[in-house]
Amino acid sequence: MRFVFAVVVALAAAGSALGASGARPTLSFLPGTPVRVHGAHFTPRSVVRVFGAGSTVSKVRVTARGTFTLAVFPPPDIRCTGFVVQALGAHGERASVGVGVPACDDAGIGDTTH
Repeated sequence: MRFVFAVVVALAAAGSALGASGARPTLSFLPGTPVRVHGAHFTPRSVVRVFGAGSTVSKVRVTARGTFTLAVFPPPDIRCTGFVVQALGAHGERASVGVGVPACDDAGIGDTTH
């Protein structure tokens, strides 16, 4: 009986810790070089996989406050390609942030003046 009570208390504490803020996970870019991405509102002390350009960039341990900061390296010309960073938490949390709108001089459609 004590074991069941301990499990119920542990689950209740975990649930209140996770749901206390009620905020969804977020990602944002931090100014400076190298480019850094900051994650917030992830499950405390969990592992988050961070993706850039479709492949895993890193796995990072989240702090007790549910945050992390990680240096990322976007492609050299994000003006034409854009750059998106995504994070996937161990408990299914997801967040993404992007930069760069395709705005190249050559849209790749050829000469449209004739």
